Amino acid sequence: LPGGIQRQANLRVLYERARRYEETSYKGLFNFISFINRFKESSGDMGSARILGESENVVRIMSIHKSKGLEFPVVILAGCGKRFNMQDMSRKILVHQDLGFGPEYIDPVNRVHWPTAPKQALSRKIRMETLSEEMRLLYVAFTRAREKLIVTGTVNGVDKAFEAWGRGLKAGEDRVPAYRVYGGRCYMDWLGAALAGHISLSGAVRAESGAGDEARSALELTAACRELYCDSVPWELRVWEKGKLSGKAEAAPDWDYHQLEDLLTLKGGAFREQVKSRLEWEYSHSAASRMPSKVSVTELKRLFQSQNEEYAEELQALGLYDEPVVKKPAFLEEERGLSPAEKGSALHFVMQKLDLQRLKPLAGKKSLNGLEEEIKRQIEEVAADELLTRQQADSVQVEKIRKFFCSPLGLRLLSSETVKRETPFNMEVKGNEVFGGIEGKVPEDETVLVQGIIDCYFEEEGELVLLDYKTDFVPAGGSETIRERYRLQMTYYAQALSLLEKKRIRGSYIYLFHTGEVVEF
Repeated sequence: LPGGIQRQANLRVLYERARRYEETSYKGLFNFISFINRFKESSGDMGSARILGESENVVRIMSIHKSKGLEFPVVILAGCGKRFNMQDMSRKILVHQDLGFGPEYIDPVNRVHWPTAPKQALSRKIRMETLSEEMRLLYVAFTRAREKLIVTGTVNGVDKAFEAWGRGLKAGEDRVPAYRVYGGRCYMDWLGAALAGHISLSGAVRAESGAGDEARSALELTAACRELYCDSVPWELRVWEKGKLSGKAEAAPDWDYHQLEDLLTLKGGAFREQVKSRLEWEYSHSAASRMPSKVSVTELKRLFQSQNEEYAEELQALGLYDEPVVKKPAFLEEERGLSPAEKGSALHFVMQKLDLQRLKPLAGKKSLNGLEEEIKRQIEEVAADELLTRQQADSVQVEKIRKFFCSPLGLRLLSSETVKRETPFNMEVKGNEVFGGIEGKVPEDETVLVQGIIDCYFEEEGELVLLDYKTDFVPAGGSETIRERYRLQMTYYAQALSLLEKKRIRGSYIYLFHTGEVVEF
């Protein structure tokens, strides 16, 4: 059959994969066929089996390293115009296995630096070793062909390249000068300098080079050069320009701006409306393209506050999305102390981990020392479990926590049988409700995933009470400012909680640890 060998190989590969599949925990023909169908649906392709051997008469693409020890009838050495990799010489400190290291000299007063003599010596040594390795690779590439060798490479400007190659020609020399080899930046520089003196190529090279009649006469009169260059190897040099090679010999004429302006102002022109529609086209859903697909409640709060001049300076410093910050080591954290945000996070964590059942019998007593001691004891237990560092545990103000549980709202919390803390949620909201007044006209069918974490809520007479803690600094009489600042956040919390628990929200509160006040929504 057509392609019979390939078909047989594919069947053998299918059998081998089925055998491996059977060795896994998913066994059976049905599971294997389902696996293949899912793979096809996901646009996967297992590929065809390889049926080519080492001796097949095919075109092979490989690096020079992999071609060592192999021979081929025809070899195409491509990319000879690519520059050598000299990145090892550009480092601030050069290191050599025999010569040591060579740093730069830095003057911190004048804020300047320059390479030292050891670095310059190492730079030359590394360059010589790199060029030697590249020369060995070139020798390997040249000795792979049995019948024909084709070398290709590109240069930026044929005139300049030929002039540079012919510049090293001198009468009486039997090789390319050492300085020409050392200054080579790619294989083409070496090959061009060597072939420029070949008698069968000298006309083509010298016609474009600066060698001129002097070098030509020297080659014709010097016997040593004649024996060297007048060999019988049929070298052939061909040069193509980029435009001719791509079939675009003539460049398109440059457009004149005035011609385009005349085209647009021409009334009744055949292309006027088409050009105008393309230049003035606007994406109809540009507002939706600027809208994030997922946003947290805190980010929404900051976004809407940015519309208020009262919080303009705060939002300018914070931004809608915080930049990722690399966390400092613990020893640096202890030296500089905790920031107010870090202290607030520690207090939130303690409020999440407190055992409320152990606090209930102590909250209603007249003596408050027992409640405070129990809170301290539980904080020490959390620190002993290494859930908090010693510095974080010491930063928690036990007296403020005690005041909360002794407040009417705290007593309501302790008397509830169902209390949940640090509850995450994800809620789908229409984009025009969230960003309609900020981003512009947002399509009604666009949705945004709003996520957040509810600090605490508890059940009271079949209804839910939403509670959020804040450790922000609150000036005297600033409770109304807090209410306006967090109104949007509490609205989304209440909406998410109602959808999550399918129960009515009885009340929403924010407890301010700084002042001990309760803000009701």
